[in-house]
Amino acid sequence: VVDAINNSPISAAPGFVETAAGALSYQTLLKIFASVGNTYRSTKALPESVEVTAWTGTTLPTPPTATATPEYTYLVFREILSGAVRVKNTTETLAAAPNYVTIGESRLYQGTALRMFANTVANISRGKAVNMPFMEVATPARLADETITACELTKAEYISLANRIAETIYKNNALPN
Repeated sequence: VVDAINNSPISAAPGFVETAAGALSYQTLLKIFASVGNTYRSTKALPESVEVTAWTGTTLPTPPTATATPEYTYLVFREILSGAVRVKNTTETLAAAPNYVTIGESRLYQGTALRMFANTVANISRGKAVNMPFMEVATPARLADETITACELTKAEYISLANRIAETIYKNNALPN
C-alpha cells in the first residue's frame, strides 16, 4: 500500500480495498458507509449488517474534476450524517456515486467524503458522536477493477473496514489499496 501511494504522482492509492465481498472500489466504500450513516441518522444505532452489491450501471462512476475546500477546519457531525443520507439516496436512485458530496456548505471530493463517513462510523462504534477535522484526500487518478460478490458485511466487518480505511487515510493522506 505504501509503495503504491509513494509512487503515485498525486499521493493517492489506486482506490480499492480487499474484503470478504471482493475488491471494492472507493465509490462502493462510499456507498457502504453512506448507507451505514443513513441508518444511524434515522435509528441512532449502527445497523447489524450492510448490503454490498455491484453497481448496476455498465461502468463505475467517474471521479469529480473539482472540489471546494470548506472555509472552516471542522465538519459538523449531523451534517456528515446528512451528507451520508444524500449519497445513499443518490446511489440508489442513479446507480452511481455523486460527482461530489455536499457536507454542510462544502462540496467535497468522493475520497474526502469517504474519509468523513468511515471515520464517523468508526467513531460511532466507539460511542463518539463528534465533529470531524477537515482533511482533503486525493481521489485516485484511475479506477481499480472491482470484483464484488454480493453479500452482507456484518457490523464487526464494516466497523473493521471503517477503522482500516480511516487509519490508512490518516497515515498516508490517500485512499487505501
